[in-house]
Parts: sequence; structure tokens; C-alpha cells
Amino acid sequence: CIGTSLANDMGNYVNDQGEAYQPLSIVIKMVTCNSSPVAKISDEPEKAMCEDIFFLMNLKRRFEQPLDLNECRKLIDRLESEGQNYLIDA
Repeated sequence: CIGTSLANDMGNYVNDQGEAYQPLSIVIKMVTCNSSPVAKISDEPEKAMCEDIFFLMNLKRRFEQPLDLNECRKLIDRLESEGQNYLIDA
């Protein structure tokens, strides 16, 4: 909840009707650090995240995880069709 706490520090604010402020739920997702890609690794596969397919493939290889090249090709094709060629040109 770091994003929520940073962006919604309203203290003990209450409105004119005496209702306490309810913060918005904000999620911060890091995609790079010092110009290098990052990955979020989770026990729940659907929560894992990495925007750089080549970095993700390298991580999977290093941690001896299965790498589905057909899925990688589909992801590269999708990214290319969305105009995210910077991942392909790297």
C-alpha cells in the first residue's frame, strides 16, 4: 500500500458532514530502475509482471523455469502491433 499511503496522506481530515476521508487505492508498478528493466515475481503467477520480454526470458532461463517460445513470439507480435517496438529493437 505504499502508493496509497504516499498519494493520500490526508491525516485526520473529515468533510463538512463529519465523514472521514477514504483514500483512493493506488498501485505503483515499477517497470525500470536506473534505466534497467525490472520484474515483479509473485507466488501468484497472474500477479507477476515484466514489461521487457527479453529480460523476462533471461530471468526464466537463469532460474531454470520453463520458457514457452511460442508464447514469447505471440507477446513480441502483440507488443509490435501496439507500437512498442523499443522492446524489439533493443
